[in-house]
Amino acid sequence: MERAKFGPLGNMGLLLGLIFGAAGLAVMFGDKTLGPEMVRSWTWAWGSFIALTLGCLGMTLLSHVTRGNWSQSVLRIFEAGGGVKALLLMVILFLPIAANFGVPYAKWYPLQAHDEYMVTKAQWLNPTGFAIRFFVYFLLWIVLAGKLRASSLRQDESREIKEQHFRTNLASPGLVFFILSVTLASTDWFMSMDPHWFSTMYGPIYIVVAANMALGLATLLVCLNAKKYPYNQIVSEDLTRDLGNMNFMMTMLWIYFVLSQFIIIWSGNLPEFTSFYYKRQVESQFLLFLGAFNILFGWLVPWTALIAPRTKKHLSLLAWTAGGIFVMRFVDMYWTIMPFMRGGLVLPSWTDLIAVLGIGGLWLWAFGRTTTETELLPAHDTRLQEALHHEHA
Repeated sequence: MERAKFGPLGNMGLLLGLIFGAAGLAVMFGDKTLGPEMVRSWTWAWGSFIALTLGCLGMTLLSHVTRGNWSQSVLRIFEAGGGVKALLLMVILFLPIAANFGVPYAKWYPLQAHDEYMVTKAQWLNPTGFAIRFFVYFLLWIVLAGKLRASSLRQDESREIKEQHFRTNLASPGLVFFILSVTLASTDWFMSMDPHWFSTMYGPIYIVVAANMALGLATLLVCLNAKKYPYNQIVSEDLTRDLGNMNFMMTMLWIYFVLSQFIIIWSGNLPEFTSFYYKRQVESQFLLFLGAFNILFGWLVPWTALIAPRTKKHLSLLAWTAGGIFVMRFVDMYWTIMPFMRGGLVLPSWTDLIAVLGIGGLWLWAFGRTTTETELLPAHDTRLQEALHHEHA
């Protein structure tokens, strides 16, 4: 019987990561002209993959809190994508950005002493505070991910119900901490690139983007491997309907938050807030087109597809829809982050491709390696197998 294996994806990712990651670093530190542009591309790629990593961690927490049947099919995928290896890798991959800190954060580093607004914010926006918060966030995320993973693996061996209670008791406050910490982290890492602008919706939008990415990738992998062991033991119309509904819900939550931010800023009509949309709708025709493309294919098309029961019954349709959601979140991250760093038309550059292949390849390697450490389905929870057996009986 053919088995589903994600380890080969990790091997391919390592090759891509080493080649394109080395090329990106060579340009970044070896070319004074193109180096800053590579830093900007690296920042966007890092921002996208840390969103995917945190999305996987957040969905792991949600899975242990709700204990829905559907979550057992994708739990090991979430644990691998948001696990200790992936989080440590993202810390390492941030170091090139830290070494070129003045490129993405040029508007507040070094401190603009003539800008009273920035002098006031310097108590928060300074390299020392930024670094301390960065490592505190990651330390706590790593501890949280490690304890949940270790408990799940222990229960596979012992079948002790106390491990399940431990994870639920840890994940419940952990989910609250996760939402607060990711809101603060996204404010530090990305919203601070334009320190004169802020939005109370930015953190929630980033969290939903992260969850969208994680859920889209997990659904895609399950659908593509539905006929392979062990997924052929659990995939049913009930499961694909649940996964489709979760993607539908996250996509709707994304457009709700995005629209809420737009309405709040539009109704206020203040220059320091409207500058966000002015840069993306007036100054750049490309970004205006990209924003419309993002709404169309990042929300309307998947929303239309997922509202139809037929999409959730057919693996190929669900796979295409989930894959489309996953890809469009990278487009959304580009539309959000790049205008903070690039002027003019903000057109894509070849450095963007190198950065996303380099960081993405290494992320895929960490993901693939983690999936080889245990079975792809939790042995301690057989509800999906039992439901499918009952359905066929």
